[in-house]
Amino acid sequence: MKINDLTLFTHSLQETLHFYHGLLGFTLLEQTPQAVCFQIGFSRLRFETIENAHPQYHFAFSIPKNKVQEARQWLEQRTPLIPNPESETITHFVHWNAHAMYFYDPQGNIVEFIAREDLPATPDEHFSPESIMAINEIGLVVDAPLEWAQQYVTKAPVSFFERGPITETFTALGDDEGLLIVSQPGRHWFPTRMAADKHPMHVILSSGDQHFSLHLEQ
Repeated sequence: MKINDLTLFTHSLQETLHFYHGLLGFTLLEQTPQAVCFQIGFSRLRFETIENAHPQYHFAFSIPKNKVQEARQWLEQRTPLIPNPESETITHFVHWNAHAMYFYDPQGNIVEFIAREDLPATPDEHFSPESIMAINEIGLVVDAPLEWAQQYVTKAPVSFFERGPITETFTALGDDEGLLIVSQPGRHWFPTRMAADKHPMHVILSSGDQHFSLHLEQ
């Protein structure tokens, strides 16, 4: 499954533009007084302004599995990394066969670079924004994660992630190429103490030649 387009909301469009375009160097596709949009691999990440709210999300970008250490060095030159409970800035998820690192953007979003060992490596070039392959994960917050996921798989060409987990409070849909991370409100987003909360978002996904969408309101 691919995450082709992701629309999130921000209370400060200029800070968002500066961070993702000015600091991280993501390609700017669109800039209006109400929205900015970036190209990230085959995905597009769009932020729109929202009034009287301060939404905070968790999402991830996939990076090549042979670029983990270089990506960490690249990030550390631009923004602080969030340590995990063992005080390390790279976390090895054995069951998911992946390595990840985390940082905050100016809105307090928890952003992740994740390298999945079952996805291909890339040519041995220096890490840059062009090395990022796509949006790989988006955290969804709903009242009953398992019930919501069971209903969603009946109407969209997606299945439960074969590596799990499948629990009442937390589950995942998709595959290594793209995941919907479904959490109940209040659960902490790893590796922080930030509680998951409901916020609006719009997602366009694809599986093979089938495209489908997902819309969550606050």
